[in-house]
Amino acid sequence: MTVTKLEKLAKGATPGVWLWRKVGGDFHLMNEDHKVVLCVDGAGNLLTRDHSTNILSPFSPEHPDAEFIEAANPKTILYLIESWRKLKEELVVVKEQCEDAYDRGFLEGSRVGDATANAFKKERDDDMSRLHDERVRFVKERDQLLAELATKNKELEILEPLIEAAYRVSHANYPGNYHPDFAPDFEDATHKLTEAAVYYVEACYLKEKVVGDET
Repeated sequence: MTVTKLEKLAKGATPGVWLWRKVGGDFHLMNEDHKVVLCVDGAGNLLTRDHSTNILSPFSPEHPDAEFIEAANPKTILYLIESWRKLKEELVVVKEQCEDAYDRGFLEGSRVGDATANAFKKERDDDMSRLHDERVRFVKERDQLLAELATKNKELEILEPLIEAAYRVSHANYPGNYHPDFAPDFEDATHKLTEAAVYYVEACYLKEKVVGDET
């Protein structure tokens, strides 16, 4: 007996829930709409009622209800019950597996999400650290350039009077330009040139000394 055939017989039988009821001296198996499936009269005869004519007639094995009763035997019903129980147990196992898979998926998703967030955080921190290091390096280079510029400006301040004095000496001592009246200018220029040269040499010495001490 297949489930499909049993379903077909059940649909062809008298529908509804069947219950035994005593009607007078007879016992009727009928549904909730009082449609008779079987009738056992007082003499013990097994009858059925034609629903179209409402006439009782002997119960026939070819009757749809009789065919369904035959198909719905204890063996078939017990098989269906056992199959239902197995399916129910399998459903419980599948449900547990689904819940476990969901939990594992949720945990794995959380782990991947945390790992991704940590990776982004590390990348951000690395970028911030790199930018900080670059800023420190740029500031240091800027300060070095400013220091060098200040040194060059100081050297220029030292060289300017030296160049001016050299020009005055060379101009006063140039052949054809010498005149006794120029002697004071020549001596003053020579004196300033000497002072500037000494100052420049001392400044260079101090600069080299400071740099040597720093290194």
